[in-house]
Amino acid sequence: MSSGKRPRDGYVYVFWHDKGPSLHTKIGYSRRHPCVPEEGFKATRHSHLGFSLEAFGFGGLKCWSTSYLDDARSVEEAAHLALSDKRRKDVGTAKEIFAVPSDEAIEILKGLVRAETY
Repeated sequence: MSSGKRPRDGYVYVFWHDKGPSLHTKIGYSRRHPCVPEEGFKATRHSHLGFSLEAFGFGGLKCWSTSYLDDARSVEEAAHLALSDKRRKDVGTAKEIFAVPSDEAIEILKGLVRAETY
């Protein structure tokens, strides 16, 4: 983008593993729909994680996503703030992994989306 601003529209998603050894729930932002692979788009940057955990018997990544949002980044930022005390500092470099069950993360996102639309 010529203005230097990061895009704000897109999706907020939750990735998790049902059989993971502990709570590793990722909340992130994507311009592409994170749960639906696009034709011709071979892999996301999270694919290697899904494959490696599947090799250890944890199954593939599970995914939930909001619908398309005009200001998805604000929703993602609000979710990260709401869960800041549960951020896993021992995992990942983007600091988007939280020690919460996936259903709790999803409910927080649903509440934030409802608040954004009213």
